[in-house]
This record gives sequence, C-alpha cells and structure tokens, in this order.
Amino acid sequence: MRHSLIRLLACVWPCAVCHPWEAAAQEAAVRSTPLAEAMSPDVWRRERRIIDLHQHIEARPERFHRAAKILDEAGVGIGVILGAGTVTPRDGGASDFERAKQLSDSLYPGRFVNYMLLDYQGWDESDWSERAAKQIDEDAHGSSLRRPPTGRKPLGGSEPDTAAPE
Repeated sequence: MRHSLIRLLACVWPCAVCHPWEAAAQEAAVRSTPLAEAMSPDVWRRERRIIDLHQHIEARPERFHRAAKILDEAGVGIGVILGAGTVTPRDGGASDFERAKQLSDSLYPGRFVNYMLLDYQGWDESDWSERAAKQIDEDAHGSSLRRPPTGRKPLGGSEPDTAAPE
C-alpha cells in the first residue's frame, strides 16, 4: 500500500510541480468553455439574470429607489414583491395593489413583479371563498399577470423615471 502511494505521487507530483502551467492551462480550458462561462455567477450578475423571488417593499418612491439600488449592487435583475396589497378598492379609488403596481411600473418599468394579497376581511362568512376567488380573478385579468409595458427600460441598471432623493 505504501509503495503504491509513493509510485502514484512520483507520477503525479512532477507534473504538478515541474509543469504548473499545464495544470493551469487545463483548468483555464475547462473554465473558458461557453457553457461554463454562461453558467458563471459573475456573468449572471453582470447580465442581471438573477431574480429575487421574495421581497416586501412598502409602496413609497424612496423605498423603490432604495430597493433598486440594492438590487443593482447585488447584480439582481428582477425583484418579486410578495404582498403588494389587496385588490379590494379603498374609498372608491384604486386598491392598495393597484397603487403599488402603478408606482413600481412608473419608477422602474419591468424591474419589479407584484403579487397581490387576499383580503381576509369576512373570512368566516359563508361567501368568503367566492369573494376570494373573485379577487384572484380580478388580479389575473387586471394586473400582476400582465406583461410589463412595452418600451420598458433594460434590466442592466436602475435609472428611475424620476430623480431619486439624495
């Protein structure tokens, strides 16, 4: 056993020590294949291919500016906001969800994907299931499942439509 190990080292050691450029060249060849480069985390971050699937961002311009800055620094292209609000209209106006989506789309088109929350008000009433299904149907036909507006900005950076506060 000991002699086998010594023979193995005698065969391998000179190659690695005396010809280190060969080992480095082989390693570089493996790393420089198109597939290896395409799968590199550095490439994904540079091209903003990474998606953050769990965010909670308060629907205020300064919060979106801060979130976009953090995403840019981390190399993340798209943020998925879970719980942007319910689709239940408030005071006869737009719902919390609609307001949040409009704000994120106006500041950073295509950068954030918004998901709605169910309105659990009256959850113990007999017709709540039908009302919950209606909320989901309203969302599917009116907002978060639609494609981003045409003419959206590229995901390579976050230049908002309005100037970010200092």
